[in-house]
Amino acid sequence: MAEAGGAEVNDQEYSDEYYSEEDQDNDDDEQTDVTATTLEAALAGLRDNTVNVVIIDLYKAFGVEGAAAIGAALQHNTSLHTLHLGSNEISAEGAAAIGAALQHNTSLLTLYLVGNDIGDEGVAAIGAALQHNTSLHELDLGGNPIHRIGVEFLHTRRLAKLEFGFCDLAWPPPSVSKGGRDAVYDYLEAFKCASAPLTRSRVMFVGAGGAGKTTLKTALLLRGTGAHDVLPHLRTRIIETIETRWGVDDVRGWVDNDLAGKAGFF
Repeated sequence: MAEAGGAEVNDQEYSDEYYSEEDQDNDDDEQTDVTATTLEAALAGLRDNTVNVVIIDLYKAFGVEGAAAIGAALQHNTSLHTLHLGSNEISAEGAAAIGAALQHNTSLLTLYLVGNDIGDEGVAAIGAALQHNTSLHELDLGGNPIHRIGVEFLHTRRLAKLEFGFCDLAWPPPSVSKGGRDAVYDYLEAFKCASAPLTRSRVMFVGAGGAGKTTLKTALLLRGTGAHDVLPHLRTRIIETIETRWGVDDVRGWVDNDLAGKAGFF
């Protein structure tokens, strides 16, 4: 008997799991690449590097504790190249365990974490781990409720293939994420250097009538990149304001008193 994740695994079942009939009869003990489809077999294969387990495919097979066990075993494995962990609800805690393993593992090429509820904290843990990993080529994070990513996500940029819901992001802003993967990475790079431009802002001026709120707003707009679009609109607003709020006597008083400083000038 061998133990795996607290469960006993029969040695004969272990052999049947990892060796084809041809392998068992082969005198030179050559092994073929095999797939583990149970948690117990996966853990046993990860811990025994003499068994050529190259694929682990576990769908809805465990939870957070299982992810922690796989993460611990994966740190010292040198044969596994594909890890499917779809829909196991490992959450951010399980993602952190897998991330810790990625910092040490050098054989894993493909990692599928689809539909695991890893969230913002989970993707942060995976991203940070990839800073210390150069072997992973493909990563699938689809189907996870991820709405905010940080600069640690930049470490996924080197991956040959990344499945990720950029359109679901609340930060970076949708005005950035709608540009796709490269736009998000560029924004994060700029943010990392403390130079990310504002993509949208809203300013509210509060004050009594005649305090200059409209004048200040207009001055700010005229100093922006859209000044040429502001001018025609500004001219129309000035004319409308003069026509609706001021009469000839108002204009005469403004010109005589404020501009000319001489009664009867108008």
